[in-house]
Amino acid sequence: MKQQIINKLRGFFSLQPIEKAWVFGSCSRGE
Repeated sequence: MKQQIINKLRGFFSLQPIEKAWVFGSCSRGE
């Protein structure tokens, strides 16, 4: 399941790379 999420996020980042920083920031904070 985790790999599936990673693949989905990869596709999303390729369309909106700006969101990548926000998502990574949320993950690092544990949100």
